[in-house]
Amino acid sequence: MRKKALFWFFIFVLAIVPIASAAYVDIYPNYVIIKDRWPAVIRSGQTLQLEWELPESADLSSFAILDSDIDILSRIEAINKGSLVGKSVTVHTSAGSYTGVVKEDGGRLVLINPRNDQIIAIINASAVVSIIPGDDTASKNTLKLEVKNSGSTPVEDVNVRYFASGITWQVKYVLQVDGTEAVLKGEYEITNTTNTEIKDAVVRLIARQDPTYLYKTREVVLYAAAEASDATLPNVEHQGETAVYTLPGRITIPANSKLKLMLLKEDDLKLERTYKLNYDMVTVEYKLEGISQALPAGQIQVFDGDILMSTQSIASIPQSGELVLNLGQTMDIAGRTEQTNYTNVGELHTSEYAVTLKNNKDEKVTVEVVVNLPRDNARIVAQPGLEVKRTSSYTAIIYVDVEAKTERTINYTVEYTTNR
Repeated sequence: MRKKALFWFFIFVLAIVPIASAAYVDIYPNYVIIKDRWPAVIRSGQTLQLEWELPESADLSSFAILDSDIDILSRIEAINKGSLVGKSVTVHTSAGSYTGVVKEDGGRLVLINPRNDQIIAIINASAVVSIIPGDDTASKNTLKLEVKNSGSTPVEDVNVRYFASGITWQVKYVLQVDGTEAVLKGEYEITNTTNTEIKDAVVRLIARQDPTYLYKTREVVLYAAAEASDATLPNVEHQGETAVYTLPGRITIPANSKLKLMLLKEDDLKLERTYKLNYDMVTVEYKLEGISQALPAGQIQVFDGDILMSTQSIASIPQSGELVLNLGQTMDIAGRTEQTNYTNVGELHTSEYAVTLKNNKDEKVTVEVVVNLPRDNARIVAQPGLEVKRTSSYTAIIYVDVEAKTERTINYTVEYTTNR
């Protein structure tokens, strides 16, 4: 019976995600670092027993005292497991997720519907990935420390730090296009999936993901949108290879909620459209240059006028970098490539191609014809007047201008040898 209890206790610790209020909160994409000052006076040379409560989302093993003169001599991590019987939980398994009230929590977990006592699921312990408690199951863990002040002066208010889970952030952008101009807006979205609010904290959003530090985080099913206060744009700093966004003032993030505030607004951006023919399909790219600040990775919606052109993910963009968005196939330009001749004389292979482009737009366009080369020693020769650029060992681009409402055909030749 003791082994069964220990098993459920282990799963419970991984899954519970309430976070306590803290003075400083650094939110990474997949974990949180909490920093705070805890009241304690430790005289020079004094050894003291300290006891603090931490939220169950905290990684107790990550707890550290930042004051260099304070040494931790011993520590006891007392984790409050409690009993799950009678409590509302969501159980994630490899086969799906189930929400109900726990009737049994021994070698198997029995969930019932509290309205009619009907069994929802009977889950073997080996199938459980995580157990997410409801609002009535939040509790705290106790950390007992024996510390010593090895310095020559007393220490007042101990600076501490620990890792936790349950709060994440992401960025959502909207690009509004009007001809050759565009406006880019972004908002950050902080999701608190815990049962406890972050209250009056200095919050920084860290645009860097550490794949070595991952938690099982709670999946939000229901939440209320948090009201945003009168927000100014966050202060952006670059520390090493990371962009750090410090939110203005002190921030409160209610439990089980999302907080959305403006991240940036870039007006009067110049937009360049690039058309590419590749494998008989003409696609269009939107390129924005001169963005004044770094853009964290996120989701972007692209509107051209009042038409939604695309919703896609973007990678992080460095400061003053360019944002390139592939919007897929264009309906106004068509193209096709045909092989018109092939000869083979000894080791020399020669292929001739004709490319036909039809521009249905009311304006002249330049189409980048992508040529996929058969070998890295291949040579491409285009008809006079066309610019050719080798972009890789196996790729070249031919730049073709096509007037409005016209069709144009160009020719090129690819030569390569097989003596290598």
